[in-house]
Amino acid sequence: MDKRDNNMRDNEKAKKNGSYVIMAILYAFLFLAFGFSILYSTLSKEAYRIDSGSKHHYIEDWELLRTDGSREAVELPADIKADEQGNVTIERILPEEMQEAEAILIYGYRTSIYVYVDGEERESLNTEGMRAFGKTTPEGMVIVKLKQEDAGKRITIRYEGNAESLKLRDIIYGTQEGIYSYLNLTYMPRFIFVCLIAAMGVFLVTVDVIIRAMRGWKSNFGYLGTASILIAAFQIAGNEIRQIFFSNLTMLEFMTRFVIFLLPIPMALLNNSIQKKRYDKYYLGVCGIFLGYALFSTVLQILDIVDMCDMMNCFYVFVMVYFVFVIVTMIKDVKDGYAGELKAFFLAVSLLIFCGVLSIVCMNSSVLSSKASPAILYNTGFLFYVMVIAIADVSGLIQRNKEREKAIYASQAKSEFLANMSHEIRTPINGILGMNEMIIREEQDEEVKGYAYQIQDSGQILLSLVNDILDFSKIESGKMEIIPVDYRMSTVLNDLTNMISIKADQKNLAFKLDIQKDIPDSLHGDEMRIRQVVTNLLSNAVKYTEQGQVTLYMRGNRVSKDEIELEIGVVDTGKGIKEEDKGKLFTAFERLEEKANRGIEGTGLGLPLSQRILQKMGSELKVESTYGEGSVFSFVIHQIITGETPIGDFKEKYKEGLGKRKKHQSKFTAPNARVLAVDDNAVNLRVLKGLLRSTKMQVDTVSSGMECLKILEDNTYHLILLDHLMPEMDGIETLRQVRAGGCVTPVVALTANAISGAKDNYLRAGFNDYLSKPINADDLEEMIKKFLPQDLIEQ
Repeated sequence: MDKRDNNMRDNEKAKKNGSYVIMAILYAFLFLAFGFSILYSTLSKEAYRIDSGSKHHYIEDWELLRTDGSREAVELPADIKADEQGNVTIERILPEEMQEAEAILIYGYRTSIYVYVDGEERESLNTEGMRAFGKTTPEGMVIVKLKQEDAGKRITIRYEGNAESLKLRDIIYGTQEGIYSYLNLTYMPRFIFVCLIAAMGVFLVTVDVIIRAMRGWKSNFGYLGTASILIAAFQIAGNEIRQIFFSNLTMLEFMTRFVIFLLPIPMALLNNSIQKKRYDKYYLGVCGIFLGYALFSTVLQILDIVDMCDMMNCFYVFVMVYFVFVIVTMIKDVKDGYAGELKAFFLAVSLLIFCGVLSIVCMNSSVLSSKASPAILYNTGFLFYVMVIAIADVSGLIQRNKEREKAIYASQAKSEFLANMSHEIRTPINGILGMNEMIIREEQDEEVKGYAYQIQDSGQILLSLVNDILDFSKIESGKMEIIPVDYRMSTVLNDLTNMISIKADQKNLAFKLDIQKDIPDSLHGDEMRIRQVVTNLLSNAVKYTEQGQVTLYMRGNRVSKDEIELEIGVVDTGKGIKEEDKGKLFTAFERLEEKANRGIEGTGLGLPLSQRILQKMGSELKVESTYGEGSVFSFVIHQIITGETPIGDFKEKYKEGLGKRKKHQSKFTAPNARVLAVDDNAVNLRVLKGLLRSTKMQVDTVSSGMECLKILEDNTYHLILLDHLMPEMDGIETLRQVRAGGCVTPVVALTANAISGAKDNYLRAGFNDYLSKPINADDLEEMIKKFLPQDLIEQ
């Protein structure tokens, strides 16, 4: 992956982390605010909780009492200019006839209320002595219970506030039962409604968590749910019947402002997600502004400097600017061609903005607020917004699930294709390399042997390409495993140098070793994967170097008594890599300067595969290169030390082994051992017999599962080598029949299927072990030696 891709990934990660951080901070503050608010409101001294208690009506014909004693008729609701002390006083005569249990309901909007009947104070609303903070008595209501003897007496209501004008709402008169019925019928449905919104919010957040945890999918339900919870909290804390449940109005007033200040945050994150984070830094900036404003206003409220309610107008300005910003981004998206995928979003946002503006206008107008509820207006727009976005999100999840099913199907099809290709390609390679091995072993003519060695080299290159593709598919499917074993580093180096020195010699390149002498020889790690990575690096270095040298170096740094950090690198004097091409190095199937390098074999998988293997081992491949001068590929890997004997001077060993091809010598002979080989391919059977000829074992061959069962009726073998993919009866069915017949002879699967998970599948099917084609003579002998009785083996 190139630098640009890394930067893009880092940016995407930063964007995601930014949203997560903001949501975490938001929930932290909400938890603290709600907890303190509920605790304080519930446990503080009871002040204005309404006692539980159907006729009622609006009481009119009020008179405004001026400070000079004059009177003036006033029609409620109204904004009335206050006197010099910030007070407004109204009064009227109570009805001449009154029944028992009658009452008056009076609302106060950020004013203290004092109610007098015939000069005697009956009820009041003044939180000054018990509010935790704040300068003004919050919005509340007073129910004045009247006596029958109050008939015909004068009732006086004094509103005390700190504003030039005070908002007076309707005053309700009727029986106590009627007033409670009025409150329930007027405000309880809205209270229940917002409780449902809160439940919906919790449900959406829960669904979001489940989807992310189970499928790893991103959804917008979390943002929608959080916004719903905030809306519900705002409505519940500000509902007129809140005094039925809580005593302390100041904390509830604080919560209404606090949550409404935070509401734009999940909405901004939601819009940001829907718009694919094209305006990420701006939306995160919006979140920061509203979060900062909420905290700033909270501090001012707690310090009794400014009430949060007095900061609402500034908040409305921020909201309007935010609405304008959203509209601008929508217009830009339309110009950039995103209108089609964002139709639902545009519709939902448009109605939400419209309803939001109406609610703000209504909230700041006493006349309009009496005709239409600001909360209902905004809830209507918000619910429509939630429904549209939720439906769009559900549709997206359904589509994503369909795509996931298609991807699973495609992955299965790819695995089947790779398995088939593995079998189809490896089967002829097995025959080519096997028969060629017979030529090398038996041919005396050196010129013919030279041809055979060239066939062997070409066959190994072809095999390495197939192996790279299969290994890459294993990593892609997450099935490649790192299997640590005890090994000798000197053996690994010897095999690597013998392999690469031949290729270097063919191109007249010098191959040098720079191995630190005190590196312990006995180590514990995944020897096979280390070989694979270093082989890829050495092969690439030789392929892309026309003159000069290739150097393999190894440094060791002990990090503890039993652990060493190995730095392994390959240095070449090849053409090097252009700076702009370095990003393509680890992109699968992509080769640098394809036109110039078309004569060099390879698929472009070596380096990507090596990088992924190293990442599985907790390391990474580093590249340093100067175009026209050469390159250095290196990695650092931790290994466990299992012995203190050092490697020593490896150069001498390299000089002795450079360019030599060892004549094959069998690891053992077993003239009394009997082995049965089953394969439908006659060439493969000839190869098997040829590879095992020097062991002097008795090798019988059959070409089908049925022949295998038949020959086992009359013969006993010490080991069965059984091919998998055969016509009529495959290897697994043949093995089942063999075991059903009572035969307990060890059976090893020989197959060209080297796809990921193949070995585990064969072991589960009942095979004792597994060898993939093309068969390596040494591996074959080791496998047979593993299962033969020791008394049959002659060294």
